[in-house]
Formats: sequence, structure tokens, C-alpha cells
Amino acid sequence: PGTHKSQTTPLSKHSAGSGYGTHLEADELPAAVPVPSPRRLSRQLAPQDVLLRTATQVDVLMVGCSVGALASAASGVETALPLYLKATLNFNSDYTGYLLALISLSYGVSSLPAGYLCDRWGPGLMTPLSSFFCAFAIPLMALPMAINAPVWPDLVCWQAATCALFGAAQSAMAVCLFPLLMHLVQTVEPEHASVVSSLVTNGLFAVGLTIGPPLSGLLMQFFGFVWAMVGLSGMLFTVTVVTTVHRRLSSKE
Repeated sequence: PGTHKSQTTPLSKHSAGSGYGTHLEADELPAAVPVPSPRRLSRQLAPQDVLLRTATQVDVLMVGCSVGALASAASGVETALPLYLKATLNFNSDYTGYLLALISLSYGVSSLPAGYLCDRWGPGLMTPLSSFFCAFAIPLMALPMAINAPVWPDLVCWQAATCALFGAAQSAMAVCLFPLLMHLVQTVEPEHASVVSSLVTNGLFAVGLTIGPPLSGLLMQFFGFVWAMVGLSGMLFTVTVVTTVHRRLSSKE
């Protein structure tokens, strides 16, 4: 029955006069959660949300054919290039070995920047772009013979540059195609993803490696080295572009 004085307990040492809220200093405010921009978020979600949302068995097969075309072009070039360097340009065996090793070295060194660009731009752009450079590098190897200039002062440097470009472009294509193929298989066949991915990736890659050497040999036999390189280049670029266009059309449906 006594008089009860209401006591207001401050919510903090910086309580507002009304008691309905508090005022915090700048150093007491919670850290803001960074929100990515819509453009960056769309790039991050592109491989899973756009390229894969309508994945079918046909998509898996077509991307696998691109992997096989890459393997076929690589094995065909590595079969025909030593014959060309030895018979036409009179390169010694050690120079030929160094040039072929440069392809593999460039492939490995380019893997990290190729992966960064694929994450940034997405496989939809990087796959045709890398296939263009890969297809562009193959005929450049035959350019000295095509313009009837078999003896150049800087011929070794020219062949080294084209081999390095070819290896780097191969790396960019592989960085785009292999993860994309794995994601496609996981979307289409989630229960047997490992089996199907191994079958499609390794199987079609092995088929490409098997087709490449006899194909380049036949093209050289009937059309010469220059047109053999043009044929391998056209095959690789055509298969990759058809696959990319198909994926874009499927994503819009």
C-alpha cells in the first residue's frame, strides 16, 4: 500500500530520453554483412543456376564430345608436329622434345589463371574463348610452311610461342569443361554421379586420344601438314561452339 516509485533501468549508458530505444556509438554497432552486387552474384550462380538447371543426357554427351575433341586435337598435334619439324624444318630431335615439353609446361602454368578467369567470367564465355585460341594456335604452327618460308631466323622462337599458346589454351578449355561436365552429371544422374562422370569423362577423353593420331596421319597423307592442322583446328572449334550454343539455347527454354 505504499507509494511505488517506478525506476527506469537504462538499457545502456547511452539510453535515449524516451526509453524506447538506445543510441550506440559507432564502435558499438554490429559489423555490416557485405552483400555482393547483383552482377557478381549472377556470375557466382551461373554454373549451377543457369547452365545446369535444364541439364539433360544430351547436354552431358555434348560436353563430353567437347572433351573428346580437345583430346583428339591435342594428340593429333603431338603426333604430326614432330614429323613436320623433322622432315620440313630440319629440327633436331632435342629441339622437338623441348617444344613438345613446352606444351605441357604451359598447360600446367596456365591452370591457375585459367581457373580464376573461369570463376570470374563463367564457363559459358571461357569455353568458346579458350577454344578459339586453341584452334587459332594449331594452324599457326604450320604458318612457316604455308607461306613457303621454311627457314626463318627466329623459327625456333615462333614454334615455341605457338606451342606455349596451344598449351595455355588447352589448359583453359580443360578447366572449363571438366568441372562443367562433373556438375552436369551430378545434376542428371545424382545417384550414380561418380560412375557416369568417370565413364563419360575418361571414356570420351580416351576415345579422343585414340582418334587423334590416325586422323592427323591420314590428313597429312592426303592433304599435307598445313591442311591437317586446319582440319584439327576446325573440328575442335566447331564441336565446342555447337556445344556452347546448345547450352545457351537450353538455358533459355
